[in-house]
Amino acid sequence: MKDWKEIEKMSPEQLEQWAADVEIPGDLERRVGETLQVLSRTEEVLAGRRSRTLWLSVIGTAAAAALAVGLILPGPNRLRDTYDDPALAYAEVEKALGRIAEKMQYGAEVVSDSREQMEKPLKMLE
Repeated sequence: MKDWKEIEKMSPEQLEQWAADVEIPGDLERRVGETLQVLSRTEEVLAGRRSRTLWLSVIGTAAAAALAVGLILPGPNRLRDTYDDPALAYAEVEKALGRIAEKMQYGAEVVSDSREQMEKPLKMLE
């Protein structure tokens, strides 16, 4: 097998001559077909995730805009403390942050699992 630097330096005639001498494996057509099927399925999965991600980002942006408008525009009800006891308020904040941490952990696990699945076609190609 020639190095890519050698191949770049070869003329088209030399490339044809070299290619004529290369032995083609008997199952090459099957392997290429399987690889193309995997790549096609990978593209379908990625397209579905992209559209879902786009939809979620649109919803998130709309929710953030609605929240910003609600906080900026003065309303009939002014904001007031929900809790009179600071210790109780602190406990609720800790509970909320704990839920956020759990959801972030779940998201990280999903990303980790999907990374392994996405690397399988690359390993097959190598």
